[in-house]
Amino acid sequence: MTCQKSYANNSSQMETRNHPNGAEPKSYMSRKNKNTKIIMSITAIKSIVNKTSGSIGIVKRENKDQDNISLRPNDVSNEEIWIPWVSNQQEFNDKVIEITFFSSNNKIFIWETGGKVKWSMRGFESPGRAINGNSNSDGDRRLIIEENMVVLESL
Repeated sequence: MTCQKSYANNSSQMETRNHPNGAEPKSYMSRKNKNTKIIMSITAIKSIVNKTSGSIGIVKRENKDQDNISLRPNDVSNEEIWIPWVSNQQEFNDKVIEITFFSSNNKIFIWETGGKVKWSMRGFESPGRAINGNSNSDGDRRLIIEENMVVLESL
């Protein structure tokens, strides 16, 4: 059995290697864009904890139909979401993870760039603010959502 996840867009072709025994790929993704090859690591959110006093919604814009979760206060989800690589405003608009606080409609955004996971409450920022906790790219994480910040913990 093999497991494969791939993403593609108009400007580049993404591919992953197949992995035996259905294992999840981690840092085996490469991007081919003209004559350039860039190795990209994958940071996978494996668990999401809502530590806020209200319900929240989480959607990854790149894959809205599958990566779309609602959590009540103190709920935990074990849905897996890969943090998208974003390097400009257009990629942010198309791919970012968006957390919405239903009671206030405030938002928190999460993306990955330059080997770090970033977050903002205002939208795209370059270079952006490193997420609290383990902001390094690559590996499995638990996302903890609080009223005014988010934290990534290694699993």
